[in-house]
Amino acid sequence: MGSSTSQGTFNIDNFINSGTVQSDLTTVVDISTAKIKTFTNHGLIHGLKNYNSLKIGDQSTVENFNNSGTIASNANGIYILQSTIKNFTNSGTILGSSGIRLAGSRVKSITNTNQGLISGAVGVALDNAIIENFTNKGTIESTSSDKKNAAIIVGRYGSAYTSTINNFTNDGTITSKSNGIIVSGGSKIETLVNKGSIKANLDGISLADYTWNRDSKIDLGSIILESGSSIQAGNNGINIEHINSKPIVVGGIEVKQDAVVNGGNAGIYIGDGKEINTQITISGEVSGGVAGIVNEGIIGNSDDKKGGIIISGGSVSSSNGGSGIVNQGNGSINGEIKVENGGSVEGGITNTDNGSISGNIVVENGGKLDSITNTSTSDTGISGSITNNSDNKLEISNGESATIGGGITNNGGGTITIDNQGTINKGDNGNHVTNNGNGSIIIEDWVVSTDKDTGKLDTVIVGG
Repeated sequence: MGSSTSQGTFNIDNFINSGTVQSDLTTVVDISTAKIKTFTNHGLIHGLKNYNSLKIGDQSTVENFNNSGTIASNANGIYILQSTIKNFTNSGTILGSSGIRLAGSRVKSITNTNQGLISGAVGVALDNAIIENFTNKGTIESTSSDKKNAAIIVGRYGSAYTSTINNFTNDGTITSKSNGIIVSGGSKIETLVNKGSIKANLDGISLADYTWNRDSKIDLGSIILESGSSIQAGNNGINIEHINSKPIVVGGIEVKQDAVVNGGNAGIYIGDGKEINTQITISGEVSGGVAGIVNEGIIGNSDDKKGGIIISGGSVSSSNGGSGIVNQGNGSINGEIKVENGGSVEGGITNTDNGSISGNIVVENGGKLDSITNTSTSDTGISGSITNNSDNKLEISNGESATIGGGITNNGGGTITIDNQGTINKGDNGNHVTNNGNGSIIIEDWVVSTDKDTGKLDTVIVGG
């Protein structure tokens, strides 16, 4: 080990441990105001009682950190305080109350290899920290059932500080007795890509808020679930919700072919006032006990109507026989809902309470949408049109005081069944109902009302 000192800084070329180092009196390895080119652990660093195993602090810098041994403690396995690490690679085992805790620190790159294990009540915790690129190919886990814990926490609970991960890729396993990943108030992950598996007893990916930060808006980039990846969660697969009124904004969610998102409550849940400002695109499978997607917030940008939900070759369903998509409370879907390329919404779409759908609902050729149930009492209801271009049947129920704004058109070979107790306005062609295909339209019930402008009886106009 070569070393020197310069103006109070301790310079080390290579720090190597191949043996056993342990202590029950203090932090086992405590590095302060040091510059280290390479830190390597092949052996055991063991903090007994409640002492950290390894602390890197006080403006220290490490160019390359490599662990292929074991770093274990009842406190933090590795505690990085107000320091900088360029490249951090773990192919060994890191254990602690937090496996790795970063506070006031910056790491350019973290890689947990396919042999690596990072475990604790919190696997990796960020307090006022930045990780530019974080890749997991091994296992990161939380052994705690506390709802405030997770395998990875970005923005530690009980703290006013915020944290950032620029790019996070999971190509391994994230497993938790609580939550998989929590992004807390004011913090963010700019791009989150899942190529592996996330298994959690509570939420898989949760945008939650347990901080003291008054300006606790959460601004997340995109969530991308690559082909073959999975999220299995006891509550919500992706949970966009927190306990205060501050906004959560998500760039978009894409579930690619053969990817799976499943939750005991919902595959994807958007809470009241929370927002996905582009669209949800599903080519894989999204399912939940209540519904595949439950929206009480906002999907899509209300200004340009760019957003909505696109099911392209994938499926959205309820495992308990309910609706595939539920828009409820004050939920708003700005943009179209489209089912295409063999995609399906099993159990259909339910728009209820004060929910609104501002775009069209379109079932393209090969798509399957079981039903549309609209009982919303909002002024908008479903403001667009409903178009079926497929050969599959579609049942439409429009409840009392509910509105469908743009008419109903059947261009396919399937049968549309309509039960209307509310208001269905004319489409652009001047018809309430249009049948252009080889299929049929069955009107089971249609309550005729008086036109609010002319005072005349508003009869049903059918064309095709």
